[in-house]
Formats: sequence, structure tokens, C-alpha cells
Amino acid sequence: MFPANLESWATIESKTTELLRLKAELEKNGYFVVFFDAELELNKNDVDWSDIILTIVRQIDEQVRNSNLNIKLREKVLENIGSWIAEVVVERKERSEQEAQLESQFGVGANLPFFVKVSLALKAIFKTSSSQVKTVRQEVETRAALLFDDINTLLDDLQIQLKDKGKRGLVIIVDGLEKIILRPLIEDTNLTSHSSIYIEHGEHLKTPRCHIVYTMPISLLREEHVGEVFIDAPSVIPMVKVRNSDGDEYPDGIVKMCEIIHRRIDVPEVFESASILNDLCLASGGHVKDFLRLVRYACRYADNKIDSRAAQKAINELVREYDYLVKDGDIEKLVKVHKERRIPSDPEYARLSHQLLVLEYRNQERWADVHPMVKQTRKVREVLT
Repeated sequence: MFPANLESWATIESKTTELLRLKAELEKNGYFVVFFDAELELNKNDVDWSDIILTIVRQIDEQVRNSNLNIKLREKVLENIGSWIAEVVVERKERSEQEAQLESQFGVGANLPFFVKVSLALKAIFKTSSSQVKTVRQEVETRAALLFDDINTLLDDLQIQLKDKGKRGLVIIVDGLEKIILRPLIEDTNLTSHSSIYIEHGEHLKTPRCHIVYTMPISLLREEHVGEVFIDAPSVIPMVKVRNSDGDEYPDGIVKMCEIIHRRIDVPEVFESASILNDLCLASGGHVKDFLRLVRYACRYADNKIDSRAAQKAINELVREYDYLVKDGDIEKLVKVHKERRIPSDPEYARLSHQLLVLEYRNQERWADVHPMVKQTRKVREVLT
């Protein structure tokens, strides 16, 4: 009765759907689009701007080679980039020694091009957060100007070749960066893993000479300097409004949210009643991923169809997950958000947004409230009631 691909569709998010729609539209209009999910390429617990830039170069090389455009990137430029990275990663200066070490240490194929071998090794150390990561980042810092010269030489030549093939140009879309873990980098300062990448080194992210779309953590909307680095206002995908700011249900939003499930499963066959699906929708607060998680959890607890018992168990499970995220120091802030229906711009509220303890709505009017699942946690429920 339950769909076999439940796990796969449960990971779909409206943000990624929008980016894939953008990719399709750009390709339809003649652009070559390099799209990748940074969460699959990097360690979201430890990401630096240099990791992102080097991953962009690797993805360009990989996706151009795998396209049917018969385009060859400038081999000499790739060699320049690959050689110093290999020297840092395997600590060998001779090319033959570098290749042998890359093949044995990282298990890369002997017949692969040199830059591909280096790229695969680089991905491995990024994903495992190896001690070598720090050494690579330090090297990138010291030769950033030379690195960007090589990257832009590579991109300029690629743009020419793309136009020769009838393409309008190159666009890079980097998904998944909004999932970078928010953590302080220097004690008693506002420097965090988010502000370091997008504010302190935001100019580096803008240096490649092509159109680039980056996703960014919502916590950065609280940063006053982000607009100085990225002049264009970010496109924000808000929560779907399933309640009005006064707490009353908003039927249009509930219908739109429930369409997400109707497109994927036969709701009358899976749910005992449509009202149960509506209850899960309201419990999600209009957050698409949480809505999908609640339906998936309810499937686990259902004997035949999803009934109110299975739905309540699903809600209880998600409440427990959020309960772990709420710190004692958050309570006063959560009460303030709930009373004022807004998120203050203070940086100390950034974590509440990033961890979805509070949700912001931008449908017509802009307002915010505590996530319905957080309201049900014992420590918050006692205070709010």
C-alpha cells in the first residue's frame, strides 16, 4: 500500500525543486548548466570557501567531460591547479610519484587523467575532514590570486568553446550550502562558519567569471553585512502559510501543501481520512521537508492505513527530535518571537532560524512564530501556556 520509493521522495525539498526548474529553464534557453549538491561533495560540519571553489572546478571538469558537447578544457591550466594540490595532498614533488601515491592512497584508477585523480583525492579528504584539509586550505589562501587567474583562464576559454557550440554561456548552481552547520569560529565574536564563508570571503565566491547561484543558510538574513557583499537581494523560499499570524488556519496554504502528497501517493488508499493529512500539514508549520518527514514517520506506525494514532506517533517523534535542539538559553528568545511574531535581527537569533526552531513567513505580510513541533516540547510548552 505504501509507495516503495518513500525514502527517496521524502528527501525532496521545494528549494531543490525550484533550482532544478531553474536549471531546466536555463538549458532550454541555451545555457550549459553545471549543477551539483554540495552536501554530497563536502562535509557540512566543516566547510571553507576554498573547499567550495575547488569543488566547483572539479565539477566543471567532470560535467564538461561527461557532456556530449565534445569540449576539452585547457589541459595546461588543469595541470597547474592539479600539480600543487597533489604536492600538498601526497607530499611528493615528482609527477610519477604523485600519481603512484594518489592511486595507492585513494584508490583512483591508473588510467584516469591526472587532474581527475587529484580531484577524487580532494573529494575524499573533504568528505572525511582529513587533517590534510587544513593544509590544502592554507595553501589555497597563499596562492588565491594565482588560483583565480587559472580558474578564470579556464572559464574564459570554456565560454568561447560553448558559444562555438551554439550555447549562450555557462551557469553554475551550487545546491546544499544552506545545510552547512552553524558554529562559532572565534569565541566572543560574531564570526561563524556561515559569516566566514559568505561575508568574510564572499568576494572569493564571486570571483569566477561566470554566472553562479549559491544557496545560503537562512541565518545569514540576520547578518547586516551580507547585503554589502551580495548586492542582489537573495531569493527566499518562505514557509508555506498554513495558519495566519493570529493562529487561524489558512485553507489555501493547507490545500497547496497537501498537493505535495497527492502528487506522490493515492491519499484515500493510504490515509484513513483527509483530515489526518491536514493535521500533519498543520503540525509541520508549512515546512515542506518536515511535512514529508511526518508522513513518512506515520507510514512506519500505520498497521493498515494511516489513522490518528499513527499520525500522533509521528508528531511525537518529530517533537522529540526538536526537543534535543532547544537549549535552556533559547527559551526566552522563543517566547519573544512567539509574542512579537517576528525574528529580531540580533545575530544570537540566527541559530533559531537555522535549526528551524522558529519559522518565518513571507506570504503577503512578513511574520514569524515558533515551530509547532517546538511549541509541543515540554520545556517550551510550559512557558508558552
